[in-house]
Amino acid sequence: MPKIETHFEAEGKIFRITLNAPKGNVIDMAMLSEMNDAFDLLEGAASVRCLLLDAAGPHFSFGASVAEHRPGIVEEMLPRFHATILRLARLPLPIVSVVRGLCLGGAMELVSLSHWIFADHGASFGQPEIELAVFAPVASIVLPLKVGQPLADHLCLTGHRLSAEEAWKHGFVHHLSADPEEAARHFIEIDLLPKSGVALRHALRAVRHDFVRRLEESLPLLEKRYLEELMACHDPREGIEAFLEKRKPVWKDA
Repeated sequence: MPKIETHFEAEGKIFRITLNAPKGNVIDMAMLSEMNDAFDLLEGAASVRCLLLDAAGPHFSFGASVAEHRPGIVEEMLPRFHATILRLARLPLPIVSVVRGLCLGGAMELVSLSHWIFADHGASFGQPEIELAVFAPVASIVLPLKVGQPLADHLCLTGHRLSAEEAWKHGFVHHLSADPEEAARHFIEIDLLPKSGVALRHALRAVRHDFVRRLEESLPLLEKRYLEELMACHDPREGIEAFLEKRKPVWKDA
């Protein structure tokens, strides 16, 4: 069964990607492969004005697969996740995300690339990687740019979850609504669809030039640190296994 659904809507002006692996819409390598196939559909689609990213079920996503963070698997998974992130960041399309429920870990990293996030009042966002004794490379780069260094530090070092209202107050979420999909579609119809597609693409490349460059320069460095330094330690492996075994981790601080 496919883990994402794709649709061209509004006479080909909206490309919609829906995460569809309820209940948690966990982002694993199979989903990443399907997501890249979806990006392929955008090649040469000059009429598309925006990418609409949403998810089936009560939660946007619990995040990246913890099982795929194990040694022997993470060496493949993490580069594939980062390649997908970079490809999304380079898309010459405005990205509008609709978030309900939990949006954690790799899912928060995914939507952090959005230009606009529409969320319901029950949404919450967090980077819980530190609870497993690992860190979030994409969030470490993007969140300081999106919400400022102090809040980025707090989220990445404590695993604190932002409520929808907190995320809105800090500018991570752009609009709160009981029906975020309807609000997002209204915004797209009024503010994006009437624009020239070619103008949107060039304006996006210009305004995101430094943002994308920062990702391209820093992400390979943090990926290398994660795989070669962090994963050589005991605690990350213990944190992942403890999570999967549903027990309290035993840290060795090494």
